[in-house]
Amino acid sequence: MRSLMRRIPATPVMLTAAGSLLAVAAAGTAVHLTGGASTPPHRVTTAEAQRFALARLSRFEASPAGIEITVPLRDRTIGVEGVIDYRGHHAVGRFDGAGGGLLAWDGSGVGVALDQPSGQPGPQKEGARPARLALSDAAHMPTSDWVPRRYTSDPLDSMLKLSMLLGRDRPENAQLLAQSGARWTGTAEIGGRTYDVFAAPRPTAHSGNGQPSAAPLRTGDSPLRFFVSADGELRRVTTQLPGQARLGVIDFTASRLRHAVPLAPWSQVPGTPAPRAGQESRN
Repeated sequence: MRSLMRRIPATPVMLTAAGSLLAVAAAGTAVHLTGGASTPPHRVTTAEAQRFALARLSRFEASPAGIEITVPLRDRTIGVEGVIDYRGHHAVGRFDGAGGGLLAWDGSGVGVALDQPSGQPGPQKEGARPARLALSDAAHMPTSDWVPRRYTSDPLDSMLKLSMLLGRDRPENAQLLAQSGARWTGTAEIGGRTYDVFAAPRPTAHSGNGQPSAAPLRTGDSPLRFFVSADGELRRVTTQLPGQARLGVIDFTASRLRHAVPLAPWSQVPGTPAPRAGQESRN
């Protein structure tokens, strides 16, 4: 299991005072934007903050949703394609690289079931499979085939953990977003549709009494970028992982899938409470 991922320090993910919107505490990075923008980067306006505040709520309301995660490593890329459910707080997917296999993850940890060579027990990888089939594969996976564990500092784990933080059952506080340094950095085109790109607020410094101060922890834009449509839909999130020249990317694809994310194997992760009875019916 440890051979699957290379141990690279993870980018710390922190909560900000801006309605708990996440920011990554690391140096800023550039985002590839569409050309011809006449508006320079700026702090979000009131209207932009109100739209940005809907981003994570849009993901919650659209789940279960298809998700694609691209994890850059120094010598290769790991791709994950699956389904995430922010109501049930679970996700499953199939990854490529290191032989491939299934992943099941939540806010506490990840379970891995590696593909086996032909003729041996375990799931067989039969070329590209739609994300929804990862749900069926995971639901029928024998318990003994899963290797559950807590998150590590590996790049893949960092991206999986970040993906679980991108859905929220309420909007952010738009006023705090504007006050805490969220910035509009440009526009980008994805699939023929134009999205505004917002840099998340940086984590705030804390005063001696433990309360957040008004001053940002560091200067410069956050490397965590949200690609948001005109109606507040979150389409993509990018971030810079330490030691990597390329961006990590989380794309949301199909929305409101009519497939329940299976409960197993999260209850097997050490220290993870067993799912409540009937939880799957909420999906």
